[in-house]
Amino acid sequence: MFYALLGKGVSIMQVIPFLLPGIPDERTSLQFLLDFLSHPNFPFVEVGLPSRNPYLDGAVIRTAHRKLRESGFGFGRVLRLLEEQVRDRDTRKIILMGYLHDLEEFGVIEFQRHIDALGPGGLILVGPHEKVLALRDRLAVPLVPLVTVRSTAKTLLPFLGERPPFIYFRVSTKRTGEGDSPPLPLIRRALNTVREMFPGLPVFAGFGIGDRKKASLLKDLSFSGVVVGSALLERIMAGHPVRDFLRELEEL
Repeated sequence: MFYALLGKGVSIMQVIPFLLPGIPDERTSLQFLLDFLSHPNFPFVEVGLPSRNPYLDGAVIRTAHRKLRESGFGFGRVLRLLEEQVRDRDTRKIILMGYLHDLEEFGVIEFQRHIDALGPGGLILVGPHEKVLALRDRLAVPLVPLVTVRSTAKTLLPFLGERPPFIYFRVSTKRTGEGDSPPLPLIRRALNTVREMFPGLPVFAGFGIGDRKKASLLKDLSFSGVVVGSALLERIMAGHPVRDFLRELEEL
């Protein structure tokens, strides 16, 4: 484990790192995953599932998905890797992230079989809202609501009867790693709505959290933490160390 506990007196911000198994290679990505799962300030690890059309993602993650497809990494291979290599860890910290069209192509029943074997803590599923909601009972894994400043109380109502592990707040309405965030007052207003509907539930900010400055602004708005995807994956793909980058986000 290459992350150490930080010293006393340091304000810690929780971070959810995003990984794609197989990037930059199977062995290295697995080591990152195991290290992140054991890190005390990473409450969850978002694990991406290969997609043929990751339309919500920006250039960095789209490039990574293409590399996975070219190297033969598909839905089944990633799920089997997780089952074989992390079954003795706290798999409830794993939040799978995938696209509905890929899941349907893979097969809902087959996907559920892997879900039962792995036991992840949640699923971020990108697709038409009504079609995603229709799968809730079949998948038997908590769906993580994906909200934006445009989300309304009506959008969130279907999740009130459940207890997702956290709320994923997209602070940018553009693709991952691209574009600026909406004005802070709009984010604050939407965040207050989410907190009123889900009191006590963690709310993590994601999309475009590429540096310490943005993370600090979001911490000041009282987000529970940040999800770091494109900026982290870019460093991993380039072979750059990620330890200092993630620690900077924590030490806020």
